[in-house]
Amino acid sequence: MIKYYLSIIILVLFFLLLWIPQLLAQETNRNFFYNFYINHTVFAEKEALDSMLKSFQLFSSLFTDVYMQGDYIIPLHGQTMQELIDYLAEGFENDLASDIIETYFTWNCELNKPVVIPCDLIPVLTDLDRAEIKSFTDCYGNIYFYRFYDNCYYQGDRYYYQVSTYFTGYTWKIKSIRFESILK
Repeated sequence: MIKYYLSIIILVLFFLLLWIPQLLAQETNRNFFYNFYINHTVFAEKEALDSMLKSFQLFSSLFTDVYMQGDYIIPLHGQTMQELIDYLAEGFENDLASDIIETYFTWNCELNKPVVIPCDLIPVLTDLDRAEIKSFTDCYGNIYFYRFYDNCYYQGDRYYYQVSTYFTGYTWKIKSIRFESILK
């Protein structure tokens, strides 16, 4: 009877000795994947920030790379509205690029070209804004960048500016933009 109990104890110890390294390996894997996720997220946020700033450079170039024809401002980056949308879609989601072009450009039938609509533009984030830009990532991997603007239109006002980005598989693009007044 003692031999029977002893053999059971030895068997249990044997299986425990086999099982403990697997448990330790799983814990190590958990730490590895957690560290990989944290490092990847930090890398992704920097990559997404760089891409977002480049996208704003694309947007800005639509208004700086222009020429005058009579009283009209003509963009150099497209001879049709679709060409302007395609140009901006390099850094913006397609529907957003289309909305932006429709907001800031119109088709001039006399010139047979798109022209700039004179108006205020959305805030353009640049390298100078890096210190003010904060970010967070949602559970789907989209990265949101935001910053606050104070005293924009009158003393004491405050605005929240948020830009959401998503990964296309090879680059980051701007998905949406929010600019709204908040109470101080």
